[in-house]
Amino acid sequence: MSTIIAPLTSFSCIKISGKTVKQFLQGQVTCDIESVSEKKLCLGAYCNDKGRISASGYFFESNNDYYFFSPKSLIANTQQKFRQYGIFSNIKTEIIADMLFLYCIGKPHNINTPAENGSVTEVSPNVRCACLNAETEQYMIFGLEKDLTPFREKIASTKDVNFILDQYHWDQANIDAGIVHIFPETLEKLTPHMINYHKKDAISFTKGCFLGQEIIARTQHRGRGKRKLYKAMISEPNNVKVGSYVNTKDGEQAGITVACSKATNDCTNILLVLADHTVKSKLYIEKFLIEGLDLLLSPETA
Repeated sequence: MSTIIAPLTSFSCIKISGKTVKQFLQGQVTCDIESVSEKKLCLGAYCNDKGRISASGYFFESNNDYYFFSPKSLIANTQQKFRQYGIFSNIKTEIIADMLFLYCIGKPHNINTPAENGSVTEVSPNVRCACLNAETEQYMIFGLEKDLTPFREKIASTKDVNFILDQYHWDQANIDAGIVHIFPETLEKLTPHMINYHKKDAISFTKGCFLGQEIIARTQHRGRGKRKLYKAMISEPNNVKVGSYVNTKDGEQAGITVACSKATNDCTNILLVLADHTVKSKLYIEKFLIEGLDLLLSPETA
């Protein structure tokens, strides 16, 4: 089976810099910034003071500056949030428009892909590859346009690479790995526990205070939340999207769709956040029945 590589045009980048940038970020976001380096990126979230996620993405460090790779549809909103809280710390933020991304599914023979989740290797001068999920062989390749463009042209011409122009395989890989990102439709509607960030090293419970930390820590110490992440499918190829609400047959709102991918068999694969008391009911998005409901990464205490 050939490796799939495609432009990841839905992602963008914010550069965050300043003399105290590490300390600033450590007090703002959920992940442990001390673990982020040129050889390791980390999934993390930026929450409001109620523990609801305002932004999600990957943190990366280079030359004492930090980079946040996040869905483009919220990048301006996220930059404003960094500016709001960084104004008294002399923190500078900049959207790096010429930072480009590729996603890679599978291991190409001519790229030295990293083996562990979160690890980063240089695969071409100033072009890096990060392992997002080793089990599903999901990678993110990133670099400035001047560096990534010749690399992309070279890799697209190799025999074992299928270079495509759509994001279906990226969306499906995220669903397979249970990776959820925040979009305008789910802005500040989810907590990190609802989308299993506590199971993906995206929250540090030992580093001290950060925005929303009190509520997030309380959920952790209680052992379980009342809403959890599920994988399912629906036999409807068109009407399901991120932010679609899930209802019971009686019309009670049971949850929300947080990721979706159109499958080739006229079905849609989805990730849902559902309230515990609704999961034994028949659930619908509009009039379409949800099938194959499967709890992801069930908490040990559940």
